[in-house]
Amino acid sequence: MLLSSRALVGIGEASYATIAPTIIADLFPPEKRLRMLSVFYIAMPLGSALGYILGSRVSLLVHSINHQPGSWQWALRITPLPAVILAIVVLVLVKEPVRGSTDVGFSSTKGVQGKSGVKAYFEDVLYCLRNKSFVLSSLGYTAVTFTVGALAQFAPLFILRASCIVTKQYEEATADLLFGGVTVVAGIFGTLSGSELSRFLGRYTRKADAIVCAVGVAMGTPCLFLALTVIQYRIMAVSWVMVFLAEFFFCLNWAPVAAVLLYTVVPTRRATAEALQILMQHLLGDAFSPLVVGAISDMVYRFLGTYYTDSGSCDVGKGISLEFALFITVFVCGLGVAAFLSLTLVVENDRKAVERFSRGQRDREHANVNGGQWEEHTSDDEDESSRLLDEAVKEHLLSISAKT
Repeated sequence: MLLSSRALVGIGEASYATIAPTIIADLFPPEKRLRMLSVFYIAMPLGSALGYILGSRVSLLVHSINHQPGSWQWALRITPLPAVILAIVVLVLVKEPVRGSTDVGFSSTKGVQGKSGVKAYFEDVLYCLRNKSFVLSSLGYTAVTFTVGALAQFAPLFILRASCIVTKQYEEATADLLFGGVTVVAGIFGTLSGSELSRFLGRYTRKADAIVCAVGVAMGTPCLFLALTVIQYRIMAVSWVMVFLAEFFFCLNWAPVAAVLLYTVVPTRRATAEALQILMQHLLGDAFSPLVVGAISDMVYRFLGTYYTDSGSCDVGKGISLEFALFITVFVCGLGVAAFLSLTLVVENDRKAVERFSRGQRDREHANVNGGQWEEHTSDDEDESSRLLDEAVKEHLLSISAKT
């Protein structure tokens, strides 16, 4: 039942996260788009963290009332209610905008219409896979979601085990609450800061979003390494600070990554690109990382189990094995930095290509208003010019022969 429920949640999340950014792109011009996307993407860390906080508080509240185990079910009964309410609000209030109408060089009341059918879909997929900016930004984004997914799954457990080794052991709900609170604050400030930093750098370079993404992951990687390392020196406070900084820097790239996709992919293929990016980030990112980290932790624990003995309720070997396993996220973040740095080399050319496409759509629209298809109009002009040129050459040759 849990697996089926999670699958249904995933279908809804994937559908919503695929379409919503493209609607935002069509509602706001490029100079406002990044800020609006940052507001939208705050929901990712904020919603995740509120899930920890609300779930743990509700479970504790129910447990304090009935004094019976199994109160965790109430966390799953309460959290869907806001989603149902907001889904109804979106259905009633949000109107679909004209597709591509806010893009640079494009002005249309009809919007751009993509092709339909299986063949057209695979053409869209092939276009995305050939788009260097899309591929590199998706790989970098996947590296971040790999890390964030592993932390979301194992950070509270790691904190629980580390607190047992270092100081007095936390309660499980306390570890969830602390990690959720840190995630909320870091997510809000990180997402908004990434948006504003990109807007500021955008005054000087068209590569601003790619630079912010690269810098964010590059700064967050050593913070994550230190957060995992300093615990063994029994400095929990410093570890919490490093966790906050790592999440803050990782959240810098939520809005810029979305902006890169929206201005390097043509409007008719953005929804497909969003879907592919979401598939990649989940399949290779936050759905894959808990499996990898858990498997490594179990493998290390089988090796370390003979060297550590249980200290009451505190299993030192489990804490250390999970620490070793989480170090893989540091390596993956390094790959993400490389992808985002490579993105800075190609993003400008792909952005110009989309702007040329938008200007071409505008010219076609104007040609249709003046009568006739744009392509046919251009072709007719070329044929008429050739015909007039041929007649002029013939007349000139006839006049020369007459004089002769």
